[in-house]
Amino acid sequence: MIAVDLRRGPKGIARVQFAESRPVNHLAVVPGRHSVAVTSGSALLLIDLQNQQIAKTLDLRDRINALDVDPTGHLAAMAVGSRLALIDLDKLDPPTLVDLPEAGAVKAGQVQFARSGASVLVSYGVKLIEYDLATRSFTRLTGELSGAGMGVDTATLASVLADGKVAFVQIIPEIGDSRRFFTVAPRELRVFDGGDAQPQTLQREDPDAEFLGVAPMDQERKGHATTSVAVLSRSRDDRQEFQLRYLSGGDGLLLTKEGRMMPPFENLTAAPADLSYKKPSSCKVSPQASYLACQYWSKDLQGIVVWQLLGGGHGFERVAEHAYASSAIWFGVSRRLLASTDDGVMSVSGGAETKAADLDGDWRLTAAQGRYVVAISAKAQQAQVFRSSDEGMKLDPALAPLPASDITLVPDTARALVQEFDRVSLVEIDTGRKLWTVPIESLRSAGVSSDGKRIVAVAAKAVYAIDAESGRMIASSPIMLTEKGSVAIDPSGAKIAYETASKVVVLDIGSGVAQTVAEIGPSAAQLIWSQDGKQVLVGDSDGRVHVWEEASGNRLLIASPVAESFRASAWPGQPPQGAVLQLALSHDGHRVAVIRQDIATVDIHDLGDGRRLTQLTPPWSTLKIPAQVSFAADDAIVTAWGVHPMARDKPRFVTVHQLPRNFEEALAVATARITALNQMWSAEGPSAN
Repeated sequence: MIAVDLRRGPKGIARVQFAESRPVNHLAVVPGRHSVAVTSGSALLLIDLQNQQIAKTLDLRDRINALDVDPTGHLAAMAVGSRLALIDLDKLDPPTLVDLPEAGAVKAGQVQFARSGASVLVSYGVKLIEYDLATRSFTRLTGELSGAGMGVDTATLASVLADGKVAFVQIIPEIGDSRRFFTVAPRELRVFDGGDAQPQTLQREDPDAEFLGVAPMDQERKGHATTSVAVLSRSRDDRQEFQLRYLSGGDGLLLTKEGRMMPPFENLTAAPADLSYKKPSSCKVSPQASYLACQYWSKDLQGIVVWQLLGGGHGFERVAEHAYASSAIWFGVSRRLLASTDDGVMSVSGGAETKAADLDGDWRLTAAQGRYVVAISAKAQQAQVFRSSDEGMKLDPALAPLPASDITLVPDTARALVQEFDRVSLVEIDTGRKLWTVPIESLRSAGVSSDGKRIVAVAAKAVYAIDAESGRMIASSPIMLTEKGSVAIDPSGAKIAYETASKVVVLDIGSGVAQTVAEIGPSAAQLIWSQDGKQVLVGDSDGRVHVWEEASGNRLLIASPVAESFRASAWPGQPPQGAVLQLALSHDGHRVAVIRQDIATVDIHDLGDGRRLTQLTPPWSTLKIPAQVSFAADDAIVTAWGVHPMARDKPRFVTVHQLPRNFEEALAVATARITALNQMWSAEGPSAN
């Protein structure tokens, strides 16, 4: 038996060799125990994945036709002959055997824990009964398994199922405490309410599509299933198509007004070769719908295929993520993610999560440098600074919340530039002492030069250069900003680029010399300086990105992806589709990330020639709006995702991607991955290390 971790690329985590060659008929994970129960013929084996050994073997003296483990991991149920077998997994004593009423010579075919583990659904032939664990009694259920989904009559199905060996029609309990359950056959999905009502048949819109399974899903990541999902598939000559459709939730069945199944929330198209040109027989979806696993088999061939679904592209390069998070900071050295959530700042590393600090959900993590992490609350118009220990394991208050629209950390110091509406101040972080304050009317933006010696403050009608040590004004120049015009301060603090009257102007603060570098559309542009201060990137409302260089002037760097296509109408108060909303530059100076209005991807381009290197795609079908992107200190790409353009200021998911920076890195990563996959699927199987 082999256990594989799929989260960061296939990795074998356990390999257990059986003492003798024996087919495994059934498998069930034991929750919370790092163990798996498997059956082979009449034997039940409990496998310890952590120690990679068979912990216990029990022989039930009759073929085990089905196996399930309750949600707590304490009880196993099995179909053994014409009886239900129950085993306490804490003691592993001989099982309790319960005869099925009126089963006669018909064998039990399926067992499934239902109602959160309070009962067990059992099938024998086409009959369905429920065993209540508290009262130790059976209840016959209304309805029986139908042969319509297999293209046969009920009598034929009963004959085929009499030995209980193959569950041609699957029983799937509803999530939670509901008495509802489903039966699944290729051509039919039926819903039983657990009462006296006759089962309901859900219609297929496409007669060529087949039902392959129903799976529980924890989309909201609450630690328990909140929805059920149906998997459908259709075979074509050149492809195998899969659909995932919501089936039920906390409020019952999820159907259209006409009583039909909901449209698919996820689609997958696979090459027939993935399945060795066989039809899939059954499929399961992982709890967060990140993966779809399907089984295929024939007389001489069988296999399991796993595809990545949600989670977006670059699944192997996605090194961290957090649901229900609005912002994040990535510490590359310790491989740790800090994410601001409704429950505070969470610290995530190696799959383990701890609370790093208490912080209200309105706060956003905006910057980190050395030991310090900045948090901003636009709603409260406050900012604060935390001091991190162990690179983000825990955050302690360093600079208490104070009135501010932004805080910029001064490089290589324990000081912060605090920006308010009408002033800038330099503050010692650890003591909270203000070193100096400079009043500035209608302050729009402020920044610190890369060497930490110069402060630049931009107001509506003037720009000022300030000595960082003394707070003394050393230069100023008049300007005229538009109301929502963009401003970018160059790394040296000597120049700014700003937007005014449909133009982008570069101004030398010391000399006052201004130069128009680009003509732009009517909506606000996005401006950013390159790391060396030699280029200004201009993101326009039509989707184009221009670059201005002092030596060569303005040129088009990236064409608009919507230039030659129909552009959807803008949402109320939103810019037109394709408008550039954000530009972010890598620290190595070679890549630029672009976010556009109503475009579901983050595009990564080469800064030299503008060619698109790759795209980051949404992590979830309901999170299709990239809200913010940045490059961490190690050039990992941190992205926050939202549910709708109108809610871009309230992201709900963050991801971190570590992409190769050049062809040589990409080739090395691909070669290592191919080597690992070759080992994974070799005859010897994967290494457990």
